Amino acid sequence: MINSAEQRGDGLIAIAPSTTGEFEELLQATSSVRSLVICGDRDSRVDRYRHLESQLAERNQVEFDLIEGLGHSNPPDLDRRVDQFLAGF
Repeated sequence: MINSAEQRGDGLIAIAPSTTGEFEELLQATSSVRSLVICGDRDSRVDRYRHLESQLAERNQVEFDLIEGLGHSNPPDLDRRVDQFLAGF
């Protein structure tokens, strides 16, 4: 979790995020920085990811990639996705 009083980041990348709650930490962290969230539609958390995607839909600074056929792992083109995201800084 990012505590904005203690740390300041320019961006955030979350791959196959996990939480015991409702992604409160991720919702808070993505509220003020450019963010990339990558998850798979074959991850056991897919329903929670879809809900998270709808919660983040209005945030222009958040790119949400729900990748078809991906489970709880890094996508094979992770480097391309991260490079593309970082090019926007």
